[in-house]
Amino acid sequence: MAAATVPSLPPIAPSRGQSRWIGVGGSGADGEASDWAVAVDRTRRREASVRAKQERARAEARLLAEAQEAERQAAEDVARGREEARRRRIEALVVAKQQGRRLEEERARQRRTADEAMFVDAIAQRREREREIR
Repeated sequence: MAAATVPSLPPIAPSRGQSRWIGVGGSGADGEASDWAVAVDRTRRREASVRAKQERARAEARLLAEAQEAERQAAEDVARGREEARRRRIEALVVAKQQGRRLEEERARQRRTADEAMFVDAIAQRREREREIR
């Protein structure tokens, strides 16, 4: 297969207002160099714009991550506070229950002591009655 050749077209002459953008007349080489410089400049600006957008996106993502982390920390603090309050309530209930048990044990001890004293008194009265009867 034969290689296809593209016919060479003559360069388009700039109209009146285009000379300042394309170049100031002369050979086609100056215009091509100027076009190349404009294209390179445009590419650099585009790349700088893309880098700036990416940096803004990274900064926004970083801020979002920091906000989420702060929110997570706050939620953990709230949960920790609730757990601490629950633990304190349970400890207070345990202490109150222990005090109630001690108080009940003391009352039972006092009842036993009183019952023993009444028993001893009853025995003493019975012995005295028996002595009186004899």
